[in-house]
Amino acid sequence: MQKEYYSTTECAELLKVSRITVFNWIKQKKILFKKSGKNYIILASEIDKLLGSRSLRDEEKSRLRSFVNMLTKDYGDFLRTLD
Repeated sequence: MQKEYYSTTECAELLKVSRITVFNWIKQKKILFKKSGKNYIILASEIDKLLGSRSLRDEEKSRLRSFVNMLTKDYGDFLRTLD
């Protein structure tokens, strides 16, 4: 069962960013949160949104990787002469 809220540490681990980045996002209001005493808790839906936006970046990385592979295949000999 998925949790409804995550701590800043859990959020950072899930998103593979530093805890400081999570605090910066909170300060900049780039991520929805609630305050529980002195602690910030992040809504699970916010983490899902951020993870979804990262998958777009992963797709872009995949396209770039394919492009680089094509370039090295087609122009590898020429690129080696530039060294």
